[in-house]
Amino acid sequence: DTVQRYDPQADAWSARRVMPGPRYQCAVVTGVDDEMYLLGGTDGHVELNRVDVYRPATNTWRRWTREARRRS
Repeated sequence: DTVQRYDPQADAWSARRVMPGPRYQCAVVTGVDDEMYLLGGTDGHVELNRVDVYRPATNTWRRWTREARRRS
């Protein structure tokens, strides 16, 4: 549940905000909005059916929820 950020110019790692909980075997993708999306996985006991979103610019986490959106 820890997050580290690598700075290639300084060749150094720094701690970031802790994830909402432990997570293994999940998929991680970066969106066009520069947010990181953690999809599914397990906490070591239960398979997770959720998406957590990390925003590096503000060092914050949030739970993604489906929003009703009108489609044309």
